[in-house]
Amino acid sequence: MATPFQRDLKKLGRHLVQIKRRAGMEDIFGFVVDSSTEVLLLHSFESEPFCLNGYDVIRQSDIRYYCFFDDPRYWRFRALKTLKVRPVKPRNISLGSIREVLASVSLIYPCLSADREERDRPTSYVGPLVRLSERTFTMEDTDYYGQFTGPRRLRYEDVTRICFDGGYLTASAMTATIAAKRTQPKASRPASRRKKPSHRL
Repeated sequence: MATPFQRDLKKLGRHLVQIKRRAGMEDIFGFVVDSSTEVLLLHSFESEPFCLNGYDVIRQSDIRYYCFFDDPRYWRFRALKTLKVRPVKPRNISLGSIREVLASVSLIYPCLSADREERDRPTSYVGPLVRLSERTFTMEDTDYYGQFTGPRRLRYEDVTRICFDGGYLTASAMTATIAAKRTQPKASRPASRRKKPSHRL
């Protein structure tokens, strides 16, 4: 049976939406560009710079309240129309499950974030996907210096939000790669084998 959000999505899906989720989870602003019975894929919208920035995947079961900005009386509605802000659906992203989302995103984007938004201890892991198994997956996590800190294993059922292709993640992917290259030991050069000059006349 379709939820109220799913019913409204069919009529109002082209409009900007604000989604409030369970306690302890951040509000999401964006345009829903695809969905399944389990998750939503949104082209994320940043309110301060007033621009699109990357993509969010969230669980439908976490939605508690939502507001589509579909009325011309909303200033956001008028501003989006004036600025001609148009969301774009990314290609080849599978939404069948959290596992499928991770698998398809990792094939295209070198860096993603997986959030475990527990009420008392929200945690976000940023880095490339390393391994997928039946119930868990492993990411190569990075720290504030852009250094890889080692693999982190998470359960699919604990992931509440997946982000990819935003400016922050793109920059993280670039700097983490540079940091990794800088910390690699330099290979020693092989000894030169020059021929000794001949003294024969």
